[in-house]
Amino acid sequence: MLYLAVQADQYELPIAVAESVSSLARILKVSEMSIYAAISKHYSGRNTGIKYLRIGEKEMNHYVYRELELKRPITQGEIQRIKDRIQVGDRIKKKVVDYGFYTGKLGEKEKTYNCRVLEKCKYGVLVERTVRKGLYIKDFITYVDLTSC
Repeated sequence: MLYLAVQADQYELPIAVAESVSSLARILKVSEMSIYAAISKHYSGRNTGIKYLRIGEKEMNHYVYRELELKRPITQGEIQRIKDRIQVGDRIKKKVVDYGFYTGKLGEKEKTYNCRVLEKCKYGVLVERTVRKGLYIKDFITYVDLTSC
């Protein structure tokens, strides 16, 4: 479990990071109870300029996994196999991950959309998904993103 003190703005840049509330309180010279209250009641930090967050094991594993995923490059052979497999008109699934930074809670919500391939491009595919009857959204998915599908 990690405890963070971040700036209370849209960027949420870290001010201090600690493994316990008591050590974070010592670093920032505030009481432990004020940090516990701010975390449990999801205070925005508007008045103090500091917002407190708790990152659990699940969120840490997600960030470590994403970091490893970025370090693992995809080969040209893998990209070529994906290009050959996908045809115009095929239905593919697109995963959209919404991170809850703006809500004050760290976490994620994953949605999967069924999309129809409209066009194959050099770096990815142009897809279309139905929002509701008669309303379509076009989006671009790279071949690197399709490796996880």
